[in-house]
Amino acid sequence: KGVQSRVVSMPSIEEFEKQTPNYKDHILLPNVKARVCVEAGSPYSWYKYAGDCGEIVAMDGFGASAPAAKLFDHFGFNVEHVVAKAMASIEKANPVVEEVVEEAVAEESVVEETAVEE
Repeated sequence: KGVQSRVVSMPSIEEFEKQTPNYKDHILLPNVKARVCVEAGSPYSWYKYAGDCGEIVAMDGFGASAPAAKLFDHFGFNVEHVVAKAMASIEKANPVVEEVVEEAVAEESVVEETAVEE
């Protein structure tokens, strides 16, 4: 689909949380609002990392019994579902990106007007 992406593997949330804020920001770029967290387990630990525009692919129930491949497909652990979640996150993040650009343009205009007044 022509979307640039990066993958971050976080095998231990506890170890990630022990890192410095600078390290965490280097790994999970704060200006990237479109995010998808994929967890073959409970989604609850991932909301904090997904953010307001993020999407989570995780298990929303338990007790299902079937071959692993069928369970993964049932819970949405497949390319089509993850791509759909990514596109949904990108759509949610776009207004945020547009607002940031508009704010930057507005701030630039104020700076230019101030410079002209002086």
